[in-house]
Amino acid sequence: MGHLRFVFRWTMRVLLLPVLFESAIAQTPAAPASLPRTAEGHPDLQGVWEFRWRTLLTRPPGAPVSLPPAGVGPFIERQLEVFRALPGNGNPESDTDLTTLVRVHGEYRTSLIVEPADGQIPWLPGRQPPPLTPALMDAIVTDPEQRAPNERCIATESFPMIPIPTNNYVQIVQPPGAVVMMPEALGHVRRLAPGAVRQASPDVLSRWEGDALVVESRNFTPDMRFTQPGTLVGFSPASSVVETFTPVSADEIFYRFTVTDTTLYSRPWTVETTWIRSDHSLFEYACHEGNYALTNILLGGRVREVRKAPR
Repeated sequence: MGHLRFVFRWTMRVLLLPVLFESAIAQTPAAPASLPRTAEGHPDLQGVWEFRWRTLLTRPPGAPVSLPPAGVGPFIERQLEVFRALPGNGNPESDTDLTTLVRVHGEYRTSLIVEPADGQIPWLPGRQPPPLTPALMDAIVTDPEQRAPNERCIATESFPMIPIPTNNYVQIVQPPGAVVMMPEALGHVRRLAPGAVRQASPDVLSRWEGDALVVESRNFTPDMRFTQPGTLVGFSPASSVVETFTPVSADEIFYRFTVTDTTLYSRPWTVETTWIRSDHSLFEYACHEGNYALTNILLGGRVREVRKAPR
């Protein structure tokens, strides 16, 4: 597992194991009795949902788990200061559609990770990827193989579904016997049906447990990575994850997933977030049309090398 290959954006593939099933649904809230339901009696999740939160995956050292409303603005500003200082960061802050911190069970959360309790990724010794130093940023504009697959429009997965800078929307439809999720980003349609379904990647096993939709996936292709700003995460063929989707009301879904990989992490880690019903429409994610991202990134790297060269 090459360290540089951790610098992949917004994409991951994982192997799901049923051993996490009970722990993942044990803490999900019950759906209200008044929730709209399909003809099959399951919660009706159809519509467009958004998750445009500024809450990052990991918690800043010393930050509390949750904040009162008055503390949200100053906390976000401190996050933006860290973001501005990231090596190689050239993205304007306006180049996102993120809003505020996520509210889960009425609390403004300072990290998406809730387990472990410190909000950090529990890396095994020697497995954590290197920090995003200027030297590392120089290296990944040298070799196109070290660049993110989405820069070549070949990223196909969009889950687990956590906030990215833009396109944080998903449309859900429920034909008989299935739930279909169509994320706006990357365009990978997820068809979740009872029993095991063999797809191009991965195998998916889903079921209803009461009003919670539980999704297990396995047989992911190896060596896929994803990152949020300043946070790199690794997955391997030994990785596992389980997702649960529980409607809190007609306009809110509680989303939780747990990741396990005994070759990378000392213990499982769990993310919680919220989806809110939206009146927006999804737009086409036409990445291939006029995509010059990789060419321009490598060209920019060569320009920087010339500017740094001794004169």
